[in-house]
Amino acid sequence: MMKFTPNQQKALTIDKHVCVTAGAGSGKTTVLVERYLEILRSGNITPSQIVAITFTKKAAAEIKARIIKEIHEERNRKVRENYIEEMNTAPISTFHAFCARILREYPFDAKIPASFTIIEGIEQKILLREVIKNAFDNIVSSIDNPFYSHLEFCLYRTRNKQFLTDLLTDMVNERSSIEILRESVYENIDNTDIPQRWYEAFNAPILTEKELSNFMDNLYSILEISKGRNVEKTRELLQQISTLSVQNEDNEEQRRLLIEITGLISTAKNEIATRYLVGINVDKTDIADNIELVLDKVKKIKSAPVYDANTNFETDDELLYKISQNLLPLYDLILKNYQEIKFTQGKLDNQDLQLKTVYLLKNNLSVRQKIRKQFKYYMIDEYQDTNEIQSELVNLLTNNLNDSNLFIVGDPKQSIYGFRGADVRVFDETKQKIKELDGEDISLQENYRSLRDVVGFVNSIFKRQDGDQLENEFDVIYEPLHKARSADGNGSVEIILRQEEYDISESDLIAQKIKSMIDSKVKIWEQGEDIKETPRAIQYGDITILIRSRGHLPTIETALNKFGIPYLTSGGIGFYQRQEIYDIWNYLNFLSNPDGNDTSLIGVLRGPAFGISDVEIFEISHLGKGSFWDNSIKYKSPSKRLCQAIATLKNHIEIAKRMSINRLIQTIVNDTGMIGAIKTGNKGEQKWANYKKLLELAGTYDGDEFSDLLDEFVKYLDILISEEPLEGDAPVEESSSAVKIMTIHSAKGKEFPVVILPSLDRQTPTTHEPIIDDKLGVGFSPLRPEKEYHKTEPVIVPAIKDRKKSKENAEEKRVFYVGVTRARDRLILSGSINEEGKSKNRLQEIIEILEFSNENDMIQVQVKLDVYSDGETIQDIFQLPIPIIKQIGEIDNRTPFDEITNTPPELPYDEIEKSNYASTFNVQELAIYGLCPLRFYLENVLNISALGVDSRPEETQILDQQNENLLSSELAELKSSSLFSVSNQQIHTKLDKHIIYGRLNWLVKEESGIWHGIKVPTDNTENMNVLSTEMELYGLLLYANYPNQQTIHITCYSPFLKRHIEKSFVISDLPELRLSWIERISNLQHEDYTKNLEHCNFCPYSDLEGNCIVNET
Repeated sequence: MMKFTPNQQKALTIDKHVCVTAGAGSGKTTVLVERYLEILRSGNITPSQIVAITFTKKAAAEIKARIIKEIHEERNRKVRENYIEEMNTAPISTFHAFCARILREYPFDAKIPASFTIIEGIEQKILLREVIKNAFDNIVSSIDNPFYSHLEFCLYRTRNKQFLTDLLTDMVNERSSIEILRESVYENIDNTDIPQRWYEAFNAPILTEKELSNFMDNLYSILEISKGRNVEKTRELLQQISTLSVQNEDNEEQRRLLIEITGLISTAKNEIATRYLVGINVDKTDIADNIELVLDKVKKIKSAPVYDANTNFETDDELLYKISQNLLPLYDLILKNYQEIKFTQGKLDNQDLQLKTVYLLKNNLSVRQKIRKQFKYYMIDEYQDTNEIQSELVNLLTNNLNDSNLFIVGDPKQSIYGFRGADVRVFDETKQKIKELDGEDISLQENYRSLRDVVGFVNSIFKRQDGDQLENEFDVIYEPLHKARSADGNGSVEIILRQEEYDISESDLIAQKIKSMIDSKVKIWEQGEDIKETPRAIQYGDITILIRSRGHLPTIETALNKFGIPYLTSGGIGFYQRQEIYDIWNYLNFLSNPDGNDTSLIGVLRGPAFGISDVEIFEISHLGKGSFWDNSIKYKSPSKRLCQAIATLKNHIEIAKRMSINRLIQTIVNDTGMIGAIKTGNKGEQKWANYKKLLELAGTYDGDEFSDLLDEFVKYLDILISEEPLEGDAPVEESSSAVKIMTIHSAKGKEFPVVILPSLDRQTPTTHEPIIDDKLGVGFSPLRPEKEYHKTEPVIVPAIKDRKKSKENAEEKRVFYVGVTRARDRLILSGSINEEGKSKNRLQEIIEILEFSNENDMIQVQVKLDVYSDGETIQDIFQLPIPIIKQIGEIDNRTPFDEITNTPPELPYDEIEKSNYASTFNVQELAIYGLCPLRFYLENVLNISALGVDSRPEETQILDQQNENLLSSELAELKSSSLFSVSNQQIHTKLDKHIIYGRLNWLVKEESGIWHGIKVPTDNTENMNVLSTEMELYGLLLYANYPNQQTIHITCYSPFLKRHIEKSFVISDLPELRLSWIERISNLQHEDYTKNLEHCNFCPYSDLEGNCIVNET
C-alpha cells in the first residue's frame, strides 16, 4: 500500500465535503480510489450509494478496475466479503452515463421515450441538418407562414443560407447557453434597445490589469532615455492612469487616457514616434524590446471599437440585436421539430441527457427526494472539465451540498476541454461553496512523475507566466510542484531552435535528435520489481512526440520515414479519408449499382483489389457506349488478372444484397488483393486497425428497414468521407520499438520517459464567426441589404471575440502545461526562430522568460525547488542547465524504414537475411515460384500463355465444379462426419513482414477437434507431387490460424485423377519450413528466376519432349 502524504491523508476524510486541487503526477486517482474504499470500510454505505463520476468511459472502467483490485487486497477482506458482487453494478461512470441511468429509471416522469437510444456524431449532425432544411422548405412554401418574416429578415442580413444553417445548428447544440442568454441578454425580445450587458462590455477596460501594468512599465523604461517633446505629457497621462487605478475610477476615463497616450507615442503606421517621443539622435538599441512590447499594446488600444449611441440612425449593434430577435423564433421552431423527430425515433442526444435530468430534478419533487435518499456520496474526478449544467446537476443531486457528501478532485491548470463546453471557473465556484460549508480545501503539489530538472523547468516557466495575478477570469493561479520521485537521476530539458535562414526543417532536426539519442544510448530511469529505479538505455518506444493539432502530423511523419525511425500515430485525423477506407467505399459503391458507377469500378480495378494495368483500363474505356462494367465483360483479350477480377466481381454482385454490410466488406477484402494492401507496409498496423474500425461501424449500421441496406450504407459512408475530416484513426497497440505520436489532448492522464513538444512557434487557429458567448450572446457581422449588402461592424462583436480569445489563450497555456508535465525523464521543446532570434507564441514566451537568444548554446536557470521525501519537505537550490540545439551531427538518413520492424519476429529462428520490402502473395502464385522460379517469371511477370492451354473458365465455375467433384469423392465422408465445416474459406497469415493468403475449398473440424484443410487444385495435373509446395504453404497458413494444434493436416484432391494425397506437419517442423519460404520470397524479390530442371516434365512451359521452351544462354 502506498504511503500517503499528510495532504493525501487529509483528502481521505469522509465526514466533510472535500475539494482536492491535484497537481500533475500527484497521485489523485490513488487518493480517489482509497477514499472510495474508506467509505466502504466505514460499514454504513454500500457501493450502490456511492456515485463516482469521471469524463471518459475508459477512465471510469479503469477506476472501477482499480477499486476491485484493491478490494482483493487482504486489508480489504471485509469489504470484499460484503460488497464484491455489488461492485459490478456500482454507479461508476461518466456524467452522461449517470444521467442516462436516472432517465431510464424515471422515463415517464422525465417525459422521454422509455427505451431511448443515444444519437451522436454524424448521425446527430445529419438529423439536425435535415430538420433545418425541412423547416426552411416549409416556411418558404407560403408567405403566410408565421415564421416567413423571421426567416426572410435573417436570410437577407446573413451571408448565405449555409451561414444561417450553421448558426442555428450551433444554437441547438449549445442550447444550454442559449437558455442562459434568454434570461440575461435576450430577456425582452420585443425591446429594440440593446441590452445593458452590451453597454457594460463597451466600457470595459481595453487592457487587463496585468497588460496595463506591463505596458506602463515598458513605457516608463522608454521615457527614461527619451528626449522628444511628448515625453513630459506622456508621463503626466501615465500618472493620471495610476491615480485612477488606485481610486478604482471608471473605465471610460482610463480608455480616453490610453487612446491619448497612443497618439503621443506612436505614428499612424503603429511605429514608435522617433521624432516627437524618443528623439532623433537617441540610440534605441537598449530599449528595442521595450518598444516592441509597447507597440503590441498600442495596436490593441487603437483597434478597440467605440460605441456611439448618439446617432439618428440604426447602429450596427442595434441591427445585430434585431437579427437575434428574429433568430430566436426560428431556433425555437427548429428545436421543437428536432426534439419531436428524436422522440418519435426513440432517441436522445448528449445535450438531452443532462438537460432532461436537470429538468426532472427541478420539477419533480418526488423523484428528487428518492434520488437524494438513494445516493449518499458523490465523488467527481477531473472536476476542472465540468460546465455550468453539470454544476447545476451536482447542486440538485446534493441539495446544494446540504444532503449528500461531495468530493471533487481536479487540476484547473489541466482544464483543456473548452471546445467541449468545459468551464474552468466552475471548479473555483464549487471550491468556494465547499469552504463556506466548512469543508476541506486541499492541494496536492507533490509530483511523483518527473525528475528534478523537468519539475524545476515547469515551475520556472509557469510561475513567471501565470504568477499570482490573474490576467482574466479564465486564468488560474499557478501552484508550484514539489519533486517527490525518488530516482537518483536529474533528467534533462533541451530546446531545439530551427533557424529560418538554414535549409533544414524543424521535423528533420527532431528526427536527427531521436536518432542521436538512440545511437548514443542516453539513459532513462525505470522501476524494477523491487520498486527501486535504475537507469537503462533509451529505446524508440520511450519517446513520445506530443503535437498540438493533428495538422502537424504530415511533416513529422515525413521526417521520421526519411531517417528510418519507426513510429506509431495515435489518433491521427482523416479516418474516413484514408485510402483504405475510400478503396472499400469504391467497391461497395460499384456493387450497389454496377452499371451506374463507372468511376468507382475503374478505381476498384486499378486499385489494390485487382491491380489492373492502365493499358487495359484505357482499351476497355474505348469499346463503346455501354457501361464500363458491360465493356469489361465484353473485352475480348483480357489478361489473367482481369479474368479473375471479373469473376470475383460477378460473385460479389450476386451476394452483395444478401449479406450484412460488415460480412460483405470482409468477403471483399479477403477475396481480393486488398488484404495485402491493408496489412503490409510501414503503416500496415494502422491500416489494419482502420479496417477493423470500419467493420465495427458497418456492424452497428442498421439503416432504414424499408430501403436497400447496401445503398443506404454507401450513401452514409459517402457523407462521412465528405463531412467528417477530423475523425481520428483507429487506435493501435503501443510498441516498445516505435516512437509514439499523439495529440496533447489524447496524452492527458498519461506519462512518458521522453517527451518532445514541436512547433511551439505555431499560431493557434483564429476565431471565426458566428460566436456564441454565454455572457454577451450571439456575435457576427450582419449585412445591410439597403447598402448593397455592406458588411457591418457591431462594436459588441470585437468584445465577444476578445472574450473568446482570452478564454482560448488561457486554455493554450494550460495545454502547454499538460504537454510538459507528461515527461518523466527528458523534455525536449522545439520551434523556429528568425534571423533576429525572435519567434512567436509559446516559444517566444519561453525565450523571454528564460532570457536567451539564438547565440546561446547553453543557458543556466537558477531554480528553487521543494523536494518531498520520507514525510519531509526540503528546499533544493540548483542551476538547471538547458542546452540550446541548433544543429545536430550528420546522421545517415538512408536506412530504409522496413529494416526497422515494429514487431518482433513470429518465431525465434530468423537467422537469414530479411528481404527488403513487405509484399503480398497468393499461395498458388508463390507455390509456382517454389516449383520453378523461371515458370513464375513466364507466367506472372511476362504473362506468357502456357503451351496448349486455352483460356480458363470463370472462377465461380471452377469453384462450383471443384466442390461438386469433391462431394462425389471419398473425402465426402470426412466432411459428413465432421463437427463443423465451411466451404471456400479464405485464410491468410503474416510470414516475416509479408502477407500470404489463399483459399481452402473445405475447412472441416474433425471429431477429435482438429481442423483439417482440403484443397482442390485448379490445374489438371497428372503428377500429385507438384502440389507439395502448395500444401506446405497451406500448412503454414493453417498453423497460424490454429496454433494450438500439435499436428496440421492438409489434403489435396485431384478431380483429374480422382484421388487425393494427404500431408501432415508436426509443429517442430514448421520453424525450418517457415524460414525456407522466407528465403524463397527474398530470392523472388531479388529477381532470382533460376530454372528448376526437375520440374520440366510436369511444366506447361515445356515442349512435347519435356524440355523447357527457354533455351540456356
